[in-house]
Amino acid sequence: MFTKKKLARNKTLIKILGDTRIVLINGVEHFEGRRKMRQNKLLLIVVCAVFTFGVVGCSQKPKSDNSGDAIQHSKNLKTVEEQVKYLVGEANAYISSEKFDESISIAKYILAELDKGSVDAKGILEKAQAELKALAEKKVEEAKAELKKKMDSLGR
Repeated sequence: MFTKKKLARNKTLIKILGDTRIVLINGVEHFEGRRKMRQNKLLLIVVCAVFTFGVVGCSQKPKSDNSGDAIQHSKNLKTVEEQVKYLVGEANAYISSEKFDESISIAKYILAELDKGSVDAKGILEKAQAELKALAEKKVEEAKAELKKKMDSLGR
């Protein structure tokens, strides 16, 4: 479909093909749709990169092998705030790697020895305990299903 319209000063729309518009500006053709397509591709690439880095960043691994090593390493730090910050990071990493007992022991250490009112440590305790409870309930349901399956096979 060919159309010819005056758009603005020195601009004439000569053709519309889907999303692509060919515009004459001072006698030079410009494809407006392709620019939008490039912008959309760039936006998609940026969104994918942010998502990828977000997933990689959220699945951080603890720097120490266990909570005892993390606590020993934190004792080398100068201030209590630095120790708490380091230990909270380690505890969150242990939660991400499903080592809930390690994160609980770190949170208890923070509350007992470093900062009795630490909101972060209390949050870690609550989160780890909730995750442990959910994991235990899942295991119980799996055991029930397996037991029921075995009982049904014995009854036949």
